[in-house]
Amino acid sequence: MDQEERLLVKKAKQKDEASIVKLLRKYDPAIKKVSMYFFTKFKNIPLSFDDFKQDATIAFLKAVSTYNEEKNKSLLYFANTCMMNKLTSLVRSERKKDNIISLDETIEDNSSSKVIPCSPVTSQEEYEKLAWIRNFRDTINNILSTEQKGVWELYLQGFSYEEIAEKTGLTKKKVDNTILACKKKIIINREMFDLE
Repeated sequence: MDQEERLLVKKAKQKDEASIVKLLRKYDPAIKKVSMYFFTKFKNIPLSFDDFKQDATIAFLKAVSTYNEEKNKSLLYFANTCMMNKLTSLVRSERKKDNIISLDETIEDNSSSKVIPCSPVTSQEEYEKLAWIRNFRDTINNILSTEQKGVWELYLQGFSYEEIAEKTGLTKKKVDNTILACKKKIIINREMFDLE
């Protein structure tokens, strides 16, 4: 983190609006990337892109307010983790509310060849977002084992560890270990997602 950004974060923690706005502008592409991933991935949930972006923005601001340079690798990485967690919780909440199960969106569908249904691409920015989503899906497909993909998909859909264990025939402890292994693999391969 450079000195200018360090100062912006410090001022943002003190509720300086100008600093908050500057950080939001700088990290808007990262906020949009995470939001677009969830919006595209969970089309069956009645939430708009703006709903996801709003929650991602809230998570980003919370990340800024709790960021500790000594503990966390980078603001972008820390904020991305916070946004992913917040949007995963949002999806879980919506899924439980409407009892939605998305069988047509599982990673097991060979996501590397899956076409992302969308309206015609109208801008370079839209094209780049879709390319990032495809890269994210392909990378996940390549770095996780078959068992890990199945468990991870159920986890993203909002199933509890107990429910995942029941559906997969694994023990709750094995589910916990598998999800932890998935998170570690994603963190290790984060450069492939362009998160930093």
